[in-house]
Amino acid sequence: MTPDYSKLPFQLNWTQFVKQEFKGYGSEWKPGDVFDWDYRGIPWEDVISLFNRGLLRQEPPDENKRKVVGDGLDELNQDELTVIVKNINKKVKQFTKTDREYNMKKCKASTVTKKQRGHIRTWRNSPWADWEQA
Repeated sequence: MTPDYSKLPFQLNWTQFVKQEFKGYGSEWKPGDVFDWDYRGIPWEDVISLFNRGLLRQEPPDENKRKVVGDGLDELNQDELTVIVKNINKKVKQFTKTDREYNMKKCKASTVTKKQRGHIRTWRNSPWADWEQA
């Protein structure tokens, strides 16, 4: 059964820590231990009971942790983008037989950072983009 989140005294997705020592669920829990109830398959009803009895405390997720969404190219500078292009083109060189084919399938290079990101994204959407992973 899914809990009614509006009636819970805490957030289920926050990290639960042991506040007071107790034994249960096949372990002896000491203060400061992470109570990984979801991983262990402990019912959320039991977690509420432990929390209400003062055995658990919770901490919100670290919001300062940086999360990269997307392909991560926006985080890279020109030198790092150049390294990516060189690595891509090295792989393309391995899979192509002629210089003409290589020039047609290689990732284009640019000194303009935004344009370089566009070239890499365009190449990654090409039919031969799986060569980058080979």
